[in-house]
Order: sequence, then C-alpha cells, then structure tokens
Amino acid sequence: MCARTLFILSCQIRVKQILKCENSKRLAWLHKDLKKKLRLLRAAGKSPIFSSHRLIMQGFLASEKGNYRQALRLVATGEALAHETDNDWSAFEAARVRALICRKAGHHHAVERAADSAHRIATRGG
Repeated sequence: MCARTLFILSCQIRVKQILKCENSKRLAWLHKDLKKKLRLLRAAGKSPIFSSHRLIMQGFLASEKGNYRQALRLVATGEALAHETDNDWSAFEAARVRALICRKAGHHHAVERAADSAHRIATRGG
C-alpha cells in the first residue's frame, strides 16, 4: 500500500470519529485534526485520485459548518474526478458523504438516492 494512501485512510477515520462524537471539545479537536490531515493529503499528491478524496472530505467539513451548498459543490467536483479516473473508492465515498450532507440539510428524498448510489457502487466493486 502506498504511504500516501494512509493519508486518505486517516482522513476517513477522522470523518467516522466525527460522526460518532458527542463531546464538543473532542469534536472541535477532531475537526481541527481533519483539516490538518487534509492539508497533508494535499501536499502528498496533486493527482486526480488524491484530489478527489480530499475534495469529498472537504465537502464533509463544509457540511459540518452548515455550508451545504459549498459542501455539495466540493463533493460533486471530487466525484467528477473519481469518475474521470475510474476510482470506485472515491465514487463510493462521494455518494456516502452526499447522503450525510443531504440528511443534515433536511433533503430526505435525496438521502435515499445518494445511499442507493453508494450501495450500487459498493456491490459493483465487491
């Protein structure tokens, strides 16, 4: 496994920790640490594959601040790069994060579509 791939995994772990966190001080630290990890991911590589993961996770962070339009734009840009590079991992992450954003924004009809998309990608990829 490429060492740069660990940056992606560490960002995804932070996202999952943020989703489960109930302590506000810890949540603030997790947000700050995710931003730091995303800066490291940006420095690690400018390739479309790394950029797609970074943009999707930046979209997640934007949604945490309530910036749902910006979040969806970032996720859409990351998803486009994922499709360009045939990166099912990023495409799945984009659909999953879009479902989370839509749920937070109260767009319940879009949550189901995004979740279905994530499921289709996951089953197609194995």
